Amino acid sequence: MRFLIALILILPFTIPATVSASPDLIEGVSTHYAQLHPGLESYRVKLKTNKINEMLDRMTSSMPNDMPRPDAPELMKFWDRKGGTVVRSVNVTAFPYMNQMINRFSQRFAIDLGALFMPAAKADERADLLSAAVVKSTEAEIADKKINHIEIRFKQPTDLSAAFYGTSLDLPQRKINKLTLDIDPVKMILIHMEIEAEEEKPLIVEIRHLDITGNSMPREIIITSPDGSIDERIVTTFKKIDGYHLPVKQERKIRRPGVDEILLVDFSNYELKRN
Repeated sequence: MRFLIALILILPFTIPATVSASPDLIEGVSTHYAQLHPGLESYRVKLKTNKINEMLDRMTSSMPNDMPRPDAPELMKFWDRKGGTVVRSVNVTAFPYMNQMINRFSQRFAIDLGALFMPAAKADERADLLSAAVVKSTEAEIADKKINHIEIRFKQPTDLSAAFYGTSLDLPQRKINKLTLDIDPVKMILIHMEIEAEEEKPLIVEIRHLDITGNSMPREIIITSPDGSIDERIVTTFKKIDGYHLPVKQERKIRRPGVDEILLVDFSNYELKRN
């Protein structure tokens, strides 16, 4: 009886929203994330990780014992509002495979929090995908908080080409059947996402934010599968530096079939450039 009463109370707050409102809401989220750190044009910061020596040993394991090994590179992360994020070595190296390793770092550690979800540079691709899909939207009010639930069902398995989430996260991009988004329309942030792909396990993504006046930025991302075989968490620790809340530590715990590891990244000595 209590469950029935609660359901009756909740149902009136769940109302269908117009389909045409969904793209505008999604692009509102994109705009919010793109405008993180207003007034900041670029920065560079030193990067240290617990995985660099392990990766270096793996890449030099086939070298003759009498051949000198390269020193561990000193890494720097570069972020630019227009150009995105890359990781580079500040050391000059004559070892070609060192550059390969650094490129891998760029993919795993150069996480741009403002481009993880609904990247602004992919607005046109996103619009094309939405126009070719069946989009349904409902609005609910739960615990005095409005949530817009958007269901995007593709008519055939579709490649997203990073239009809804970036490649820094280990999420499927190809042959997607269905995508669901839960959006906070007041803060204009994505709080929940579900992905159904043709050839991969369904995934659930939870996004928790650091709330700052005028801005909310992703601070914890949890990726799980319903069967429990996938459990990945990315937690970012922020510190206020010259008026901006910037990452000083990221911890990435990955548990997937065949993979069980923890990646730690520390950031220090920020150099900022304002507009």
